[in-house]
Amino acid sequence: MTKTIKIRPATPGDYEPLAEAFHKMWTDNGMADSDFKQDWKQTTLDFMSDAALNNDGRAFVAEDGVQIFGGAQCLISRSLYPQALKPEIRTDGYIWGVYVAPSQRRKGLATRLTEQCTAYLKSIGCTRLILHASPGGKPVYTALGFSPTNEMRIEVT
Repeated sequence: MTKTIKIRPATPGDYEPLAEAFHKMWTDNGMADSDFKQDWKQTTLDFMSDAALNNDGRAFVAEDGVQIFGGAQCLISRSLYPQALKPEIRTDGYIWGVYVAPSQRRKGLATRLTEQCTAYLKSIGCTRLILHASPGGKPVYTALGFSPTNEMRIEVT
C-alpha cells in the first residue's frame, strides 16, 4: 500500500533533514563534499532559523507521516541593492532548497512544494518570486509560470 505524501509547514525539528537535503541538492548538481565549508550544516541551520525568527521565511516538507521525502524553503529576498520602490510595487520573494529524494521524483512533489512557497510568499506581500533552477528543475518551474530573466553572470576565479 502506498502512503499519501502530504506537504506541511516545517517545524524546527525538521530543520536538520532540510539542511541535509540542501546539501544533497548541491551534490546532485555536481558539487563535491570538498566544496563545502566544514560547518555547512550549522551555517544552513542558522540561516533557516534566522529567516523563521524574522517572520520572513518559511519551509515546507513533503512527508508520509514517518519519513520526510523532500522540502523547499522561501523568504522575503534579502536585497542586493537599495530598496527605493514602495513594497507594494516591488517585494521580491526567493524560493530555495527545493529537493525531493530520488525515490519520490516525478510524482509532482517539487511542484507541490514550490506551490506552497509561492502561496506563502504571495500571502506576505511579495510581488515577484525568484528562484535559481537546476537543469532538472527548469521544466517544473517553467510549468508553474516562472520564466528566464535578464540576469547576467560572469565567473571570476
